[in-house]
Amino acid sequence: MIEIQLVDKTFQLFIPNSSILDKIEELAQQINKAYSGQQLEILVLLDGAKMFADAIMPRFEFNYNAHYQQVKSYQGMHSVGAIQFDRQLLNQFRGKNLLILEDIVDTGNTLKQLSEVLLAQNLEQLAIATLLYKPLQLKHPIPLNFIGFEIGPEFVVGFGMDYNECGRELKDIYHLKSQ
Repeated sequence: MIEIQLVDKTFQLFIPNSSILDKIEELAQQINKAYSGQQLEILVLLDGAKMFADAIMPRFEFNYNAHYQQVKSYQGMHSVGAIQFDRQLLNQFRGKNLLILEDIVDTGNTLKQLSEVLLAQNLEQLAIATLLYKPLQLKHPIPLNFIGFEIGPEFVVGFGMDYNECGRELKDIYHLKSQ
């Protein structure tokens, strides 16, 4: 098993890049079918979803405008309660179709707070696509329209996800090695 060391933790290979790219192709086909012939606004949640967005958006076969929003919800390996984001940026989506690209949904806290603000903008439609989903960790029910991989509660890094700002650039996804 391939292992890597990040800061003070050891991680093992969990999802290889080839499987990630296959899943992204599958998600892109689903999204293309759902939005064929439509104009879509896409909101990429940074920093984590950048690699996911960079891989999936070139596969889209419809017109879209991409927007990027910095969202902070983690410190180390723990999800914190309040998230930080720019509410002014979100005003531009009033009356539009919006797709959020997210790297991972675990507690649902980030998307709950963000979607409450967005739904107040009277969107035409709000949809969410996530590469990873942890249903056992979910504390806030969030409707997810496009899901890549359902995973357990393990802490993961790579393909945009980090541990203390390390490992985000890894092309594969790794999970924390059990001690």
